Amino acid sequence: MLLPEEGQLLRIFIGESDKHEGMPLFEWIVKKAHTHGLTGATVLSGLEGFGAHSRIRTAKNTCMICMSDN
Repeated sequence: MLLPEEGQLLRIFIGESDKHEGMPLFEWIVKKAHTHGLTGATVLSGLEGFGAHSRIRTAKNTCMICMSDN
């Protein structure tokens, strides 16, 4: 597969226990990304961090999905 020189990155933050139709949401998102032809998808579990609202999140409740079309 030839990759374009430029691409886009999409990050989605969800809870690890989130589900869609009984399936873990991160699995559903990755399968949809693959079906729609995205070049890649990676699911990461963050140990701890905080965002714009300065609320600290731990690995118990946060999962990050990165997808790329480049």
